[in-house]
Amino acid sequence: MPTNRQDEARYIEAFRNAFTNYPTGTTCLQDRPDCLVRTEGLTVGIEITRLHREVNRGERPLQETEELRIRAVQQALALYEKRGGPPLFVTVRFSRVPLAKRTITMTAAWLAERIEAVIPATGRTTEIVPTYAPGEEFPEEIVSVGINRPASLRHQEWWPESAGRSQSLTHTQVQAALARKAAHVAEYRAACDEIWLLLVLDGFAISSMLDVPPETTKHSYDSSFDRAFLFDYFHRRVWELSVGVSGTGRERE
Repeated sequence: MPTNRQDEARYIEAFRNAFTNYPTGTTCLQDRPDCLVRTEGLTVGIEITRLHREVNRGERPLQETEELRIRAVQQALALYEKRGGPPLFVTVRFSRVPLAKRTITMTAAWLAERIEAVIPATGRTTEIVPTYAPGEEFPEEIVSVGINRPASLRHQEWWPESAGRSQSLTHTQVQAALARKAAHVAEYRAACDEIWLLLVLDGFAISSMLDVPPETTKHSYDSSFDRAFLFDYFHRRVWELSVGVSGTGRERE
């Protein structure tokens, strides 16, 4: 999945700190590949792609569902901030009912109004849940809203709740990601001497929560990249994958 420049910056910075053999030199973000590391006598290119959980045929990708929920919560936050409310830590737990684009504005307005009406005292928490009273307006897409007001909180923290069972990352998924990027390797090489692929598991959203079994990291992959890495961003773990005819899957501390 494509990444934006802000994501690329945080992934590269975290990868640089987690991988002890990261090249020593000047790192700069660009396009195709996403990053260049200029060292003495060598330029290394790093292309970045995110991995996500697989969904059943006909289902909407989880990252699309998450994006709609994030938009609704962030719009609610914008409305709340216009009214001058104090900093809150808000978690919105969504139901299995899909959130539609056409209902985002209405859902955001409902959230902002309800949260503003029950702002807890400093150091206290509260929760918005349906009472099932006659005539109650409670969006079917939402299960509950948790509101916390820590005394130490200095800025707003509003997020949709990410919870769910993880899946295991298979070598088939990794090979498919390598294959998707293979068509651009020649273009990447025009800008660098060596080209790496960084496969990122973000881990902060349901769609990117994937366990990494040993059989996936030790598998040998077909790839024209010089080196390929699997990066668990949430836990800051790096595995160098076996690509082509050399290399072994091993975790890098």
